[in-house]
Amino acid sequence: MILMGDMNAKIGGNNNGYELIMGKEGPGTMNENGERFAEACADNNLVIGGSVFQHKNLHKITWVSADHITENQIDHICISQKFRHSLLDVRARRAADAGSDHHLLTAKIQLKLKAMKHREGRVKFNIQQFQSIGTTELYKIALHNRYQALEIEIETPREVDEIWKGLKNMWKDTCEEVVGRRKTDNKPWLSTDTTRKVSERRGKKEALNRSKTRATKMAAQRDYAAANKEVKKSLRRDKKKYIEDLAQQAEEAAGKNNLKDLYLTTKKLTGRFRHTQAHIKNAQGALLTTKEDQVKRWTEHFRALLNGQAPHLTAEIPPSPNLVKINCNHPTKPEIKKDIERRESRGTRRYSSRSLESRHRNLYQHALPPTENHLGGRKSQRKETSGTARTTAELCSYQLQGRCSTGSYWRGFRRGWMRN
Repeated sequence: MILMGDMNAKIGGNNNGYELIMGKEGPGTMNENGERFAEACADNNLVIGGSVFQHKNLHKITWVSADHITENQIDHICISQKFRHSLLDVRARRAADAGSDHHLLTAKIQLKLKAMKHREGRVKFNIQQFQSIGTTELYKIALHNRYQALEIEIETPREVDEIWKGLKNMWKDTCEEVVGRRKTDNKPWLSTDTTRKVSERRGKKEALNRSKTRATKMAAQRDYAAANKEVKKSLRRDKKKYIEDLAQQAEEAAGKNNLKDLYLTTKKLTGRFRHTQAHIKNAQGALLTTKEDQVKRWTEHFRALLNGQAPHLTAEIPPSPNLVKINCNHPTKPEIKKDIERRESRGTRRYSSRSLESRHRNLYQHALPPTENHLGGRKSQRKETSGTARTTAELCSYQLQGRCSTGSYWRGFRRGWMRN
């Protein structure tokens, strides 16, 4: 296990009681945070690497105050006691410039790993330099000169592979000469002007580290602060321009109904963009590179998938052990009378026969069979009598009750509605 970071703890050079977790090479004296940090390392069997190796104090100091007077070692790298002898060195790198009052703390670790064959990786060039018009023109001129020299060689009879190898080497050599190789993965929105300002700030930091007197340190600190301010201002400007360009691209894609570009641009704006492209191969295993071949391969795949033979085995679905018996017969007269009496005792709301006839005439014709004479039959339903109104109204409310397990919920008006 490796633990590292800004602990804000001074451990000093006195390791009495902490011989297993720290050495005697720490600068200064231990403070309260240092005691807590040492106890935490002792509980977790960790060794503080910055107190083990002999270095000058300027290579141990990890933090410097704004007035360049107070200097402390508060950043630490710890490693498990099991891998103590794998830790070869720990020291601060003052030349690393990150716009902070802390110095970069590095550790050298040697682990025994399985040997692997070296594979030459793909060379990546710093193509962001082409954003500058001057770099683009310089590349064109250099490439044109190399191409003229190559044309003289092509006149002699040569193999196609040799000609292609010459062209490829010409492009690679020109790129390496003009823009150089890409050392780090810079942000896509970083401009060449900002990269130049970062380099200038790094030079200011080196001048600050080389300063010996206090006056020169203060002057170098002012220069470095001004350069750091310019770098931050340029970074904000570049990022704002990059976001505005992406928003413009998304708006144009939406206007053209290009959903693919709109989706990719939106993923870039949200910060979760990861360009992935699936490799498509034909039936023989060869890689397909053109869009037409890939579409043709997808067509063949789905044609074979959807037009395949039916499976030989048929699905056997066993019958359900618990069958629900649903009564699909018409409600009988005793059932209707019993329900009406039960609801009259509860004080159920009454409806007029005129409103029931105008709204639910067809529904009740399905709910009550036309051959039966329920409490007066159809003839009595046309008359505005309280008995008929009560019969039809109570029947309507009766259908909203019941239980699905017994099938009573589906009787009468619900069954009539389904039949309609």
